[in-house]
Amino acid sequence: MAKRSVTFITDDFDGTEDAETVTFSYQGRLFEIDLSAANREKLEKVLEPYISAARKSASGARVNTTSSRAGGRAKNLAAVRAWAQENGYTVNNRGRVPRVVLDAYDAAK
Repeated sequence: MAKRSVTFITDDFDGTEDAETVTFSYQGRLFEIDLSAANREKLEKVLEPYISAARKSASGARVNTTSSRAGGRAKNLAAVRAWAQENGYTVNNRGRVPRVVLDAYDAAK
């Protein structure tokens, strides 16, 4: 029996579909929120004057968008996305890869 799961990412703010995960940091804490393109633009517009006036952190901390730590192992998310599309999963080109897809990828490897 074949099983196909489809995951839709919806905007955490207003529930619209086709959202992508946005990651940001404030007060030393890392946050993620799923936003539509319109709400992402609104967030960026609000933050822009603060980002322009800010200096980069001495730690140089960056968010890693090319790998995911699941089960203590780094993954190439581009490879996971390619595998998912070849195996009937719907995944966005950017943002968080759903846990169900990561688990299926691990099981297949």
